[in-house]
Amino acid sequence: MSLKTLCRVASTALALAFLTGCSMLLAREVYEESPHVEQRNDDSDATDLVAASESSLKNAIIQMVRTGMTEGTIQLLRYQGDPKRDLLNAVAEVSNEEPIGKYAVYYMTYDLTQVLTNYHVLISIKYRCTPEQIESIMQTSGRTGLKDLLRETISSYEPVLTVEMPYYDETDYDPHALLRELYFENPGFALGYPELAVTLYPDNGLRRIAEIDLKYKYPQSVMLSRVDAVKRSAEKLVVLLPFERDDLRLILEIHDLLAENIDFDFDAEADARFTGKTRSGDAWTIYGALVLGRAVGEGYALAFKQLCDALSIPCRLVSGQLSGEEHVWNIVQAGGNWYHMDVAADDMEGAYSWFLRNDNDMRVDHHWDEADFVCETESVPVETIRKDAGVQPDTDDASPPPDGGEPDNP
Repeated sequence: MSLKTLCRVASTALALAFLTGCSMLLAREVYEESPHVEQRNDDSDATDLVAASESSLKNAIIQMVRTGMTEGTIQLLRYQGDPKRDLLNAVAEVSNEEPIGKYAVYYMTYDLTQVLTNYHVLISIKYRCTPEQIESIMQTSGRTGLKDLLRETISSYEPVLTVEMPYYDETDYDPHALLRELYFENPGFALGYPELAVTLYPDNGLRRIAEIDLKYKYPQSVMLSRVDAVKRSAEKLVVLLPFERDDLRLILEIHDLLAENIDFDFDAEADARFTGKTRSGDAWTIYGALVLGRAVGEGYALAFKQLCDALSIPCRLVSGQLSGEEHVWNIVQAGGNWYHMDVAADDMEGAYSWFLRNDNDMRVDHHWDEADFVCETESVPVETIRKDAGVQPDTDDASPPPDGGEPDNP
């Protein structure tokens, strides 16, 4: 054999040895939390993420979930740590402890490939929700932020609100309590208390995603049409009120206007009282009061607040009892002082027994949480308002005191 031939054989042997060595470096191991399911599709993101530690590896997986990627590659470059152990931990933590993972991920699979001194991780994700649901997650912090988002949701009668919060306290952030506050604070869309269900992801911890499902009495289109009907009815009543800035006179006019245009729905009240049915019919809504013209205490109180709001008169709703039965009325501010106002009870009696009353007068027949509502100013007789407005008082309108004594005289 010639020297040239020997050189060619030696070169070929060296090349084969080099290739064989490289193939050993490319040996691959696969780790899975569940049986591998191929999910690659046309919308997979071809951009590789990079990680150099367990925390950055975890963040890269979270980024994939937040963007709805079904498959992607993470490059482990100059990695500090045990990639096999860290990958196992990161996938488990994202799937079970991170709010976005617990909410969105059904399961993950992964392949770990070593290339020289670096690694490639191929992550495949199966989701329990749609990309649109992930994208719709709102970010907020604090009770006020959650309340604002819930207000936007129920005012447009959307069926679900998903919120991610860095700190979630189940007592302070109770969506049921917030919904009750919003319902009484915004009578224009108080058309029946919606059913509410809350699912938290994960089950414990400070950082949570809350999925709030809301079920309304009617479809969204019907609810919105009712809102428009309430608005039109309220506007028709507001234009009948006197154009002046005497709050006491305006409050009296609102009281009388509602008493004239609404009939107390004794049948609905009796049906709820004696059958134990939920107090949730139209009679308990502003729609029943202003559009249908029939309501119980809650409907009157919502209507009273709606008209006060239109005239920038501070007003709130009080939930308590009247003669031992569930009842709702108002407190209203005039001249810097707060007073009780129960239009429904006055309408039933055909008098002004519960008009601009203080706490002491109301305690005769009403009961409420007095820590939340304090009205200590002396009650204002209706005759005083009429006299100050230059209207001749009517003896039939005299306000009998709640204890049944003689009526006040001007």
